[in-house]
Amino acid sequence: MNTAYLSSYTQRPHTARAMPQTQTPLTANARAVLAEGETLTQAQWETDDQGVAGLLGASIDDEASSCTILNSIGGFATVRCQLTTSTGRKLPQYFEVDVGDSPFADGTAYGSQSITVSNP
Repeated sequence: MNTAYLSSYTQRPHTARAMPQTQTPLTANARAVLAEGETLTQAQWETDDQGVAGLLGASIDDEASSCTILNSIGGFATVRCQLTTSTGRKLPQYFEVDVGDSPFADGTAYGSQSITVSNP
């Protein structure tokens, strides 16, 4: 699980590693920086490279937001989660996504390559 815990003291990108043709869940957890009674009201997820880290879907609760990304090809991408709280505060969390190269990936975004072997 790739969970980044937001901190009041430091803003550090969370590094996530993956292989091509996989889905990776990312979570931004703001529990430690929320005041008593404060909750999350919105989360905006963005990526700078849809081939390396394409966004598939997101969810949010009172303390965290999660997003699943599709790692289609090898490379580096930055994913940003901008959380908004019930008091109007904006809490950014960045993820550095490192997708390794693989001889099994065909190099096209959202493409897949498979081989099926049968035992007679």
